[in-house]
Amino acid sequence: RVVSFVGTLFGDEEVTISAQIDGAIQEISADLGDPVEKNQSLARIEDAQLRARLREAEAHLAKARADEQRGRQLATTKVISEVEYETMKTGVAVAEAQRDTLSVMVQYADVRSPLKGSVARRMVSSGEYVRPGTPLFALVADDPLKLRGDVPERYAPELKPGQDVRIRVDAFGGKEFPGRLSRISPASNRENRSIAVEILVANGERTLKPGFFANAAIVTRTDDQAVMIPQEAVTTFAGVTKVFVIEGDKARERQVRPGTRAADG
Repeated sequence: RVVSFVGTLFGDEEVTISAQIDGAIQEISADLGDPVEKNQSLARIEDAQLRARLREAEAHLAKARADEQRGRQLATTKVISEVEYETMKTGVAVAEAQRDTLSVMVQYADVRSPLKGSVARRMVSSGEYVRPGTPLFALVADDPLKLRGDVPERYAPELKPGQDVRIRVDAFGGKEFPGRLSRISPASNRENRSIAVEILVANGERTLKPGFFANAAIVTRTDDQAVMIPQEAVTTFAGVTKVFVIEGDKARERQVRPGTRAADG
């Protein structure tokens, strides 16, 4: 027994990577359609000035630490006051914070992927100047994919997470892809009296693409004792539904009450 519906494929995760520092794009390492691994470098922003400022901050920190060490000795012998020594300690903390901030900014110059997936769109070119917040790449995690659609609310009692799903897309004709019912909306849509469902679809070979339109059938239960016949073998006349059964060398009429119609007729 199946519950059929139509839906659209989406990426498991879809993110837009934006610049976190300003500067010119020095290098592009990924482009449209490229598969990417988590933490893989996608682009590099020119960071020569940041590195120079980082070296300056490290020099200030070294001086502040040396001053604090001398101040500790002077404070012990009461040559300077505790207030002056505390000011030196604060100077070390401020210098460390400045160094750490610049270290993080230097890391941001190397734009990396936060997920495993593919590049859905590249929005910048090498040499282009970017500022914090400028979109650089759109990424999609495409294994697994999510199929989202609406099922009539009358089928709600039959749906359970974990049920098998058979999926077909127009681009691949009659080829069937397996899926699994992962999420069911707790509320019905009052406008069309339907329940939103989400199906996980394995896509290790990246055959399916986010955005594909799909026909799906959720397998709600299996009946191995059901009698199945072709749709064209059933005839209805004057409200009576019947089939013909071969007995010996004769075809004899039998009245029937059809059950669920299968997707293939």
